[in-house]
Amino acid sequence: MNIIIIIFIIFLLFLITRPCSVSYRTKSGRMYRARNLHSAELIDILRDISIHLSYSINTEDGILLRERLQNTSFKELVYNDPNILGWNYDKGREIGIKLYDSTGKLYPETEIISTLFHELAHSLTRDRGHHINWQVKDDYLQSFTPKYVNILVLKTYDIGK
Repeated sequence: MNIIIIIFIIFLLFLITRPCSVSYRTKSGRMYRARNLHSAELIDILRDISIHLSYSINTEDGILLRERLQNTSFKELVYNDPNILGWNYDKGREIGIKLYDSTGKLYPETEIISTLFHELAHSLTRDRGHHINWQVKDDYLQSFTPKYVNILVLKTYDIGK
């Protein structure tokens, strides 16, 4: 009887401690929900870009964005709704970015960065939705798109795009 209990406890510990089958550990050591390791590495780059952006923008927004990013989980969106390229849950608690279209082709880097900044703009406002204050924040963040598209291109080259 004791052996059965011990085996059961070991089995439960195994289930609790093993990572989810759709989670991947990147070279940085971070875990992401994604379709594969390559996508997880891309999400890791987007996380790093988000943090870097917080130091490039005005001080007030930068402080707020860094505060929100401390608790943000990033993930790849893998469902097929073509109208949703990204989402921001609870002002940045979770940010999801779609990396591939329905045919499995990677979206252009400009679209990925633009989507990321769109979602980060939601983290910089109090109210939900696409109101005037959000539009001002989004327009401001989008002005940084060319710089960060170049960074994404260079970093994805490093992971074997």
